[in-house]
Amino acid sequence: MDQFYIDLFNIIVYTQPYFFLLLFHSQIKLSLKLFEMIGGATLALVAVTGWSIGHYNNNVLIGYIAMVMVTTYFYRGMGSGKAICLGFLLVFINSYFYEFPIHVVDFLSNWNFGLQIIQGLHIVPLPLLIYVAGNDFTYPKRSRLIDLILVSFIATLGVTWVRFTFIRHFDELNYLLQHINRWFCLGVLTKIFNVTKTMGT
Repeated sequence: MDQFYIDLFNIIVYTQPYFFLLLFHSQIKLSLKLFEMIGGATLALVAVTGWSIGHYNNNVLIGYIAMVMVTTYFYRGMGSGKAICLGFLLVFINSYFYEFPIHVVDFLSNWNFGLQIIQGLHIVPLPLLIYVAGNDFTYPKRSRLIDLILVSFIATLGVTWVRFTFIRHFDELNYLLQHINRWFCLGVLTKIFNVTKTMGT
């Protein structure tokens, strides 16, 4: 694929969180049913065609779309607009959150500042989301928050150790464990961002 389209796709991926942050408290009406129809059709199209772009292979794209849709459904009680925004925001943040221990180990091993800066862009929307969301969430107490984060980090390190020690040559099983861990850490994020109040859709 032409490098221009790969670069354009990367720009869209890394800038879309800020669009959804701006949209979070907007009065624009978004249809959750229409979003689910478009999301389902996109998921099916990507799965059937095997489409990939750059370093986003087909498995990653399928997982990303599915996680956005599931997370959106989870927050549907907040209203369709906020639910859709949170679907994209939390999945984007989770791309760094679930890999954080790996990045720490890689940094201590290679002192690769460039890669860490690029990967760290995934976490930039987090404080902005906390600021924008205001009282829409109730956050766990500090001890509970630390427990949740530690559990996710331990799971990541454990899964990574198993993947690279025992099944590094089994691609399908490797991807499966990686996706299970990604889903688990996304679940931890939804525990951290507990809904305080619900609003009509």
